[in-house]
Amino acid sequence: MTSAAVLRGGNTGDQELAEALAAARAGDSIRAQELAWASLRHNPRREAAWLLLTSLVPGREDQEMCLRQVLSINPEHAFAREWFEKVSQAEIVQALKVPFLDETAVPPPPARPMGRVLGMDTVPVNIARSAPAPAPAPVRPRILVVDDSATVRRLVSLALGRLGCEVITASGGMEALGALSHAAPDLVLLDVGLPNLDGHQICRTIKRSAKTCDVPVIMLTGRDGLIDRVRGKMAGAEEYLTKPFDPKVLVETVRKYVRLEEQAAP
Repeated sequence: MTSAAVLRGGNTGDQELAEALAAARAGDSIRAQELAWASLRHNPRREAAWLLLTSLVPGREDQEMCLRQVLSINPEHAFAREWFEKVSQAEIVQALKVPFLDETAVPPPPARPMGRVLGMDTVPVNIARSAPAPAPAPVRPRILVVDDSATVRRLVSLALGRLGCEVITASGGMEALGALSHAAPDLVLLDVGLPNLDGHQICRTIKRSAKTCDVPVIMLTGRDGLIDRVRGKMAGAEEYLTKPFDPKVLVETVRKYVRLEEQAAP
């Protein structure tokens, strides 16, 4: 199944996206994912790359997260709306077989005009001046993202990294505790459903330690029940963010606790 939807995107990351599509068609899912993420690092508003990832990621929750990214860019994207509804209503927890869009054309970057050649007598001469003292580098907020989904970890890293954050990731409870001991994060984004130690246990550990008790914790979960929210609050979490979350909501929530750079225009 394919779609003739028109996909928009900038000129950066074109080569990576073209190679990702080729790898997907050749059946190399792992390489296709890596290349799609590489394209998104250049241009996180590239709908085609998010849609390709939707067809490649291993779980339903990951598919929802990728489709949510497309809809945050283009709420009227018919293909993304159709498949978001199918995925979110599916009774099975495994990923559905979502087709990638074969019609996606990756436009070549525009040709740059050649610069005018100046005669030697018109070349400006730089007059040496004492350089001003460099401004001190801003302190980057350090955020620990703990989630067993590689898609969620990379998505959050992509969104917050572009806003000046230093993002550290962990895929499980023991890894998260190790990161907490040496990374000294300013904020923790913590999945509830983790192997070995769940998010509530980790949150209680964070809040009981004198070194980390003041670190804000935002719980991430695919469940939106009242009991889960109460358990999160009892464990000491400041916020509760339900997956799949809108990237704008993620940024707004994180902005309550750390200083972020202004969002660059796409």
